[in-house]
Amino acid sequence: MIIVDSREASNKNGQYIIEQLKSRGYYVDVKPLQVGDYYLLGLSKRLLIERSTCWDYVHKVSSRRIIDQLLLMSNVENAQPLLLIEGSLAIIKKFSKWTDDGVAGSLISNILDWNMQVIFTPSRYWSAVIIGKMMKNIGTPKEKKIYPLRVKPKLRTDDERVRCVIEGVEDVGAVLADALLKKFKTVERLCGASVEELMEVPKVGEKTAQKIYYILHHPYKSKGEAL
Repeated sequence: MIIVDSREASNKNGQYIIEQLKSRGYYVDVKPLQVGDYYLLGLSKRLLIERSTCWDYVHKVSSRRIIDQLLLMSNVENAQPLLLIEGSLAIIKKFSKWTDDGVAGSLISNILDWNMQVIFTPSRYWSAVIIGKMMKNIGTPKEKKIYPLRVKPKLRTDDERVRCVIEGVEDVGAVLADALLKKFKTVERLCGASVEELMEVPKVGEKTAQKIYYILHHPYKSKGEAL
């Protein structure tokens, strides 16, 4: 059985994948899921898939929504979480300001920091093929019983909370935030670092160091408030 989140089923790509799965003989049901887009209930295991196009993935990372999604996915107790990214990574480089290192760093963070398995597909057609094949491999139960997802409470360690603060800076992902905090130890010391000191961190060039310094020292002004 494949449960598709109602939000995923409401967009044209999700509808296309559902049609492809049904045409291959898979039983598909649409229900609201607390997390993820596709919940595969098999005989041997259960899989939870979060699907994003490359372009969606860029927006999720830029808005930090990806952190909340990965946190929820990693806290699911009764299903193996997977991140499916659809399309070519070349699209990210061509139509965004991301560098090769930025794209690679984000993906590596998903794998190493979040213990998330990442699957790449070239198109929505192949997403449907891969999802269907995974369903076939884990076996279809005879009973059409839905086992609800169990998500553990959102628990973050103090280190994770500190890292999330630094990840709020544009172009600073989990890997770079970790490197910065390993050098400066605290947010306070990081905020007191000069551009030259920031550049002592591996992978931090002058442009990135200046951007970090600017954001950390930028005076906040709410709407309608004069400095």
